[in-house]
Amino acid sequence: MLRTTLLTAVVVCIITSCNNTNKNNNTATNTSAQTTTELVFEQKTITRQEGRCTGDAACVKTNIVYPQATGNNEAAKNINTLIEKTVASFLTVGETSPTNIQTGLDEFFKSYNEFAKETPETLFWSLTADGKVIAQTPQNVTVQIYGYSFTGGAHPISMLSYLNFDAKTGNQLKLTDFVADTTTLKQLAEKKFREQNQLAPNASLEEAGFMFPDNKFILPANIALAKDSLLLYYNPYEIASYAQGPTKMAIAYTELGNVIKK
Repeated sequence: MLRTTLLTAVVVCIITSCNNTNKNNNTATNTSAQTTTELVFEQKTITRQEGRCTGDAACVKTNIVYPQATGNNEAAKNINTLIEKTVASFLTVGETSPTNIQTGLDEFFKSYNEFAKETPETLFWSLTADGKVIAQTPQNVTVQIYGYSFTGGAHPISMLSYLNFDAKTGNQLKLTDFVADTTTLKQLAEKKFREQNQLAPNASLEEAGFMFPDNKFILPANIALAKDSLLLYYNPYEIASYAQGPTKMAIAYTELGNVIKK
């Protein structure tokens, strides 16, 4: 009787152990699947400063914040490479843009110190870069990176970039990857632009103070897939003077209809 009881206990233990093992394996499998199919981002911050940066003291400082996709999958690597390259480009001082942030920082501070040796008056240089994910779906990810720098001169320089990614591959999306009809998009964008600037349909863009090639409307280089709309952004100097600032438009997806690929 005792032997039968012990045998039964062993069998129950083995079955229970197997069930727990399978349950744990299933849990591990599900966790792994979530990790490989869902992109997760974290914000990274890099600050650097030389000089007291108080009052009229000579100073150079940078503050860089940008999103980084976590994980070692190919999509995360592709996204992170382009984000870093874009952020690094804001640190360009000479003719060649750095390909990574650390190299860009080294060159930015080196240029400041070399220029400071040749200039007797007090110098102040600064650069701020702020990047963030502004939209994310299982299909696409959109990142906005804004840069603002002052290295002397009449006024600071500002620049904004939109980066649209395929969430599965991490490859950057071209306009034609998510826009089915660029001609119609251009027409809708011009209509929105004229309404926003209170211009009649046939009014001259040049006479209104805008600098479009041959006085004809063109789409901006920066177009983003936002949550509910398509964002269009012209940086300063792109179509207008610095004093006029950037031009931003938003066209709701409900207005675009089949212009946007589903």
